[in-house]
Amino acid sequence: MRVVGYTLLIWMAAHMPAAAQSVAEAPAAGAPIPTRQNTFLIPFTVDDAGGLPIEIQLFVSADRGASWQLYARQRPNDNHFRFRAARDGEYWFAPKTLDQYNRVRPAGPPRAELKMLVDTQQPALQLNAVLGRSGEVQTSWEARDLHLAPTSLRIEYQDAVGSRWQSVALDLS
Repeated sequence: MRVVGYTLLIWMAAHMPAAAQSVAEAPAAGAPIPTRQNTFLIPFTVDDAGGLPIEIQLFVSADRGASWQLYARQRPNDNHFRFRAARDGEYWFAPKTLDQYNRVRPAGPPRAELKMLVDTQQPALQLNAVLGRSGEVQTSWEARDLHLAPTSLRIEYQDAVGSRWQSVALDLS
């Protein structure tokens, strides 16, 4: 994100044990980045080429940008925000800076620079198999998840132990 006088870069890193934590630059604010974590770090760096801001502000929207709340304020050298989602859902983040003259940049309403999809609930899958009269196996299943991608479902079977797995054609309509 380019800000008048200086540049603020924002990344996302899932809150993981220090040994496993990695920081990757987030893509442009398009599709939300899914995470199973409800607490994560949002690191940032400030390029002070035009003067160092006195404060970095993080605005959050839980309704896809319809409304924004100031979530936290940090000093420029703090290098990250710690975010904790109150519930599962999509969260949009917009950073702003405050300079020594009390000017907030960029001016105007917040604009999402990072979008996260918090989904801590495991999908529920119920699979039923019944042996038919002529020895065929009849199956039915039900998958439930608020954020389930139907195209990610794959069902396979084996005729006998050690035989090759075979895919089942799915009608996802």
